[in-house]
Amino acid sequence: MKNLLQLEELGQFLFAIFLFTQLSYSWWLFPACLLLPDLSTAGYLINPEAGAWS
Repeated sequence: MKNLLQLEELGQFLFAIFLFTQLSYSWWLFPACLLLPDLSTAGYLINPEAGAWS
């Protein structure tokens, strides 16, 4: 079951890359969007209020 879930996640990631290639955005935007949750989580390192705002 674990292998099936990993295969499904890989398929979704590859499909997301395929869909992104169909758009006219710059390629640097794709990894930037992947890192957005990490950026908002980093706000909690400052304090809970900054984390909630980010």
